Order: sequence, then structure tokens, then C-alpha cells
Amino acid sequence: MKKDTFSYIIKDTFTVLDMTCAGCAMNVEKNVRNIPGVKHASVNLAAGTLLVEYDREKLSPYQIQSHVQAIGYRVIVPEENTEERQAAEQKKLYRKMKTRVIVAWIFAIPLMILSMGFMNWKPANWIMLGLVTPIMFYSGRDFYTRAWRLLRQRSSNMDTLVSLSTLVAFLFSLFNTLFPHVLESRGIEVHVYYEAAGMILAFVLLGKFLEERAKNSTGAAIRGLMGLQPKTARILT
Repeated sequence: MKKDTFSYIIKDTFTVLDMTCAGCAMNVEKNVRNIPGVKHASVNLAAGTLLVEYDREKLSPYQIQSHVQAIGYRVIVPEENTEERQAAEQKKLYRKMKTRVIVAWIFAIPLMILSMGFMNWKPANWIMLGLVTPIMFYSGRDFYTRAWRLLRQRSSNMDTLVSLSTLVAFLFSLFNTLFPHVLESRGIEVHVYYEAAGMILAFVLLGKFLEERAKNSTGAAIRGLMGLQPKTARILT
């Protein structure tokens, strides 16, 4: 923490979790810059940090944390921002992502097989509905919660795109599964696109998981190098 001797303007560095794209970083910056009392804010996406210059008399670190968490990102305030805490949070996020990726692919593979090889089998639509549901509402639920929070802030990012595309495919398919006669009565062949929603989420989740694994490996290597730094030094004359 740095403090100007002649004012109450200080600079703090926060750790921001769950940022996955440049759009996320821009949304965090925009949100923080609009907080009364903030003079400047900048996000380092690669490091997952937020540097804020603000008036300590008008604003506290916990108020900044609350504003950022309101749009769907977890924040560690400077007072709690230890290397051990960062490492623990990153490991927790990694384990959660790994579980959700595994669940997504367990259901996505039979979903794709069923959609490609059993298109004319009558129960197929209902089985595919059962397979895609855990992918969307367990593995992919963070996309929808973050997109909803951003929508309330009149903003968007990649989560909005993923949510919109998968929800349109899912809802259209659900309508055709529940009410196939609506299109059939008009001479239109009924199609469902459950596999599109499921596979989009499975591939995006896999990409995010691999990115997070690479980030964790890099972070561990950097922390290891920093640990080699001597705590004391003796000057010989």
C-alpha cells in the first residue's frame, strides 16, 4: 500500500478471481472507475490483479470488493492478500473447474453419439434433454450467473455470448420436444439442437480449464523462484 504524504489518496492492489477474458478485465475496470472516490483503476488480466488509486476517507477496500463481487468476480482485499491465500484460492478454483469439465464431458460424449446416430429414434430427444441438463445447469452455470449480473450492469463479455447461444439452442429444442405438433402441423420437420448447447459448453470449459492449469503451473514456478530469494544478506568488506 502506498500513501501520498499530503493527501488521503492511496494505491492498493487487489487480487481478482474468475476473470477469463479481456472483456472481464474491461468490465472490472469500468465498474471500479465509476465508484465515487476512485481516481484511477487498472486491471492486469495475466496476473489477475486490480490496481486502484482512491480516496481512503471516502472509500474502503471492502467497498471496492463489494462492487466487484456484485458483477460476479471474487476479490481478495490487500489486508488478506497473502501468497498463501492466493495459492489456496487458485487451487480451489482449479479443482472446481476440473470437476465441472469432467462432468460436462461425461454427458457430452453420449449426447453427441445419440444426436449423430439415433436422430430418428423417438425417445432420443428426451434422453438428450436429460443429458444436456447437467452440462448446462451444473457445469456451465457460472456462465449464466455472470452474464445475468453483467446484463443488470448493462454490460457484456464472452459469458454473454456463450449464455445466449446455448440458451437459444436449448430453449428452441425444449419447445420442439414438448410441443412437436406445433411445427409438424405446419409441415415443418422438427429438429433439436441439444448437442450444440452441450458441446459448446464442454469445449469452452475445457479451454478455460487448460488455461487455468497453465496459469497455476506458471504461478507455482514464480513462487518457487521467489522462495529462493535470501531473507538476509551479509556484506563482507
